[in-house]
Amino acid sequence: MVVPDLEKLKAQLGVPEQALPHLEEALTHRSYASENQLDYDYQRLEFLGDAVLELVLSESLFRRYPRSDEGEMSKMRSALVREESFARLAREWNLGSYLRLGRGERDSGGADRNSVLADIFEAVIGALYLDCGLEAVKQAVAEPLAKLFPEPLALLRELNPKGTLQELAQERWGAHPTYEILQIRGPGHAQIYEVEVRLRNWVAAGRGEGRRAAESCAARNLLAYLRRNGDER
Repeated sequence: MVVPDLEKLKAQLGVPEQALPHLEEALTHRSYASENQLDYDYQRLEFLGDAVLELVLSESLFRRYPRSDEGEMSKMRSALVREESFARLAREWNLGSYLRLGRGERDSGGADRNSVLADIFEAVIGALYLDCGLEAVKQAVAEPLAKLFPEPLALLRELNPKGTLQELAQERWGAHPTYEILQIRGPGHAQIYEVEVRLRNWVAAGRGEGRRAAESCAARNLLAYLRRNGDER
């Protein structure tokens, strides 16, 4: 399997003329490495990329919010470095289409799984840092971060959407949201849950890799609806 059009990805990263010798490694899942007897996969670069992103995001928040204290900045950074956030950024670069996966992992939808995409995003950042330096990483992530998360402070309420919805329900109506599993799909090692949350007359659904993630997604969707349409009937 040949990784498609890496030049296009390099252009998206903002380094079209640079050599990125670690990029192919960053896009190699361990399942592909095992099937093809390779002695590398993305995991080491993922480790490095995780640390680099924490530094880049910490500096960005430090400069952007001069009046925020350590606790508030830590919470904002936690909201940004979640698996879901990195998976969204990976989709912005269409990283799933470049990913080298083993047959089983590919057939089970690994190229669009949040956990895999988040790992690959970190690995690509690790490769970019090694091959091009810290400034290249800052430039590469600045635009997609600004596009997907224009106001990091607003992400604080997304850290615990179930808790936020519970507090709103109790404070406003003296009620409790209820959750119900609608469907479970996929193999045992990669099950996708679909969950419904109900609060008074409102209903919202969410999907996730596991029940907890699906419930959080449903709660987040219901909170978004209430904010758009007002929270009273």
